[in-house]
Amino acid sequence: MIKQIIEILLISLMMTACSNIKPYQATHKNNFFVNSKTDNDVKSSIDIYQVDKACKYIYKGTVSLEQGKNKIGLKNNEDNYLVVSFTTSSFWASSTSSMSQDMMIKPDKGYTYKLDLSYLDNIYNIELKKTQPGSNKTITIDTLSPHRCQNK
Repeated sequence: MIKQIIEILLISLMMTACSNIKPYQATHKNNFFVNSKTDNDVKSSIDIYQVDKACKYIYKGTVSLEQGKNKIGLKNNEDNYLVVSFTTSSFWASSTSSMSQDMMIKPDKGYTYKLDLSYLDNIYNIELKKTQPGSNKTITIDTLSPHRCQNK
């Protein structure tokens, strides 16, 4: 029995070590707030990439989103390429499916950004807004055309 438990733990550890997913380590002040609402069988996450001057995408990590409010620090005045993913799984049907929406954001210093995302009853919605400090005025940002980057 103990041998089986150790084997399971070792397999689990090896699978985790082989995964390309790394947690995002924010080194910047929280300026990107995500409000996540999903069905119980849906997991949501955001892959974060830094975009350099040569238009190369550098993977910085993944944030596994919790239900409700999540805080993320993105670097100001630099392009960040974000990929929001929803993954559904069915234990009884032994199946998983996923869908994603990408976006490019270049946070302005002093602004806060709020991403409302939901996946309820097989319908997803994503809305991104920015707010200037000291103001209640919000501006909705288009998330459907993320590729601003031009190779130089």
